[in-house]
Amino acid sequence: MANPRDNLSLTLTEPEDGTVLVVRRGDAYEAIVRDDTNGAIRGRRWFPAANPDEPMTWRTALEYAEQVFTLGAPLDSSAPKTSVRVGQVWGDNDPRSTGRKVRVVEVDDTHATVEAYIHPGARHLHSKPPRRSRIRLDRFRPTATGYRLLQDAQEVPDGR
Repeated sequence: MANPRDNLSLTLTEPEDGTVLVVRRGDAYEAIVRDDTNGAIRGRRWFPAANPDEPMTWRTALEYAEQVFTLGAPLDSSAPKTSVRVGQVWGDNDPRSTGRKVRVVEVDDTHATVEAYIHPGARHLHSKPPRRSRIRLDRFRPTATGYRLLQDAQEVPDGR
């Protein structure tokens, strides 16, 4: 169950009646903009806590809400804007693969090539033999079937 302090809500009165709900989801925040006149969701956007280029603040949530209402920004239910980079270690959130961790070895326009890792203590080691998979970039988000960032590229110890 989520900590109530992680979920915030703010009611907008101008330019239109609406509500911005900010919900913590794993290591990220999601800003949901709702139109109070008809209850429709007007926009969604992820703000990953691990992305220093775009941290989640009330200002960023309100700026996004303003874009949705005044500019008619399209719904954005896509993945968080965390950039997937070579060397990062991600954890699989799928309950069927408990404890699965992958290290990014290559990134192209639509997919990341990863190697499965085991995590004994503080080191990440290749599974024997290293198994490679291709994962769509939009799956790198903290949802039930997505991935969560465990270590950024510069923090990854060399486990070879």
